[in-house]
Amino acid sequence: MPEPQFHSIRVGNPDAPLLVFGHGWNRTRADVFGLSEVLGDQADVLALDFPGFGEAARPDEVWDTRAYAKWVDGQLSALGKPYVWMGHSFGGRVGLRLGAMKARGLRSLILVGSAGLKRERQGVELWRFRARKYGYQLLKRFADSEGRAKLRQQFSSADYLLRPDLQDIFVATVSEDQSSELSKITAPTSVVVGELDTEAPPEIARRIHSGIKGSSYVELPGIGHLDVLTRSRQVLAKIALEHLNADYMNKEAA
Repeated sequence: MPEPQFHSIRVGNPDAPLLVFGHGWNRTRADVFGLSEVLGDQADVLALDFPGFGEAARPDEVWDTRAYAKWVDGQLSALGKPYVWMGHSFGGRVGLRLGAMKARGLRSLILVGSAGLKRERQGVELWRFRARKYGYQLLKRFADSEGRAKLRQQFSSADYLLRPDLQDIFVATVSEDQSSELSKITAPTSVVVGELDTEAPPEIARRIHSGIKGSSYVELPGIGHLDVLTRSRQVLAKIALEHLNADYMNKEAA
């Protein structure tokens, strides 16, 4: 089957090092605008729409993050230019795959509020999660088809409900745990997370950091999952420039 078309925006200085931005679930390439304004002509910034989001049609098949990463690798290798990958949330999931597969041209990773690992709930949070999970399973056993539909609306996550057309892909991607893949990532990596991030909380970021040898870790006080891209854009720009100006960017694309 034909691959989805590549939809992207490219701003900044085409002669500068390349930063590629991958957005979060149900977001689009437009999330890069605030960061690109700060970077100005110091970077060549490319932001893409993942298939199924923005202007990009969904894949014909049910893709997991490996499939998304292979698609990204194929699209970016045609550029023939080494790049730094900055992935937010779902884009972080894809970034982990790119790093583990040693994607062509990939020089380093910046993972911002990245998902990709199963949450480790403890205490009250664990109790509430289990109560909700087993409560749903119990109620579903005694419900008719209409009642089950209502239960799905009540118990499913907002991301799942917002995109009925992508629910199969959502399940395929969020059910993954990439913990065993982290040790395969050798590219320089920065892990960034907001202190108040409840979607991909710091406990996930800390485990990603621990699993990727030599990675750096930045936790931003008072910052959540989405406002990390706006309120912390100066910090993200500083980290991006550190990666873009590193010696490894002078290597030719593989």
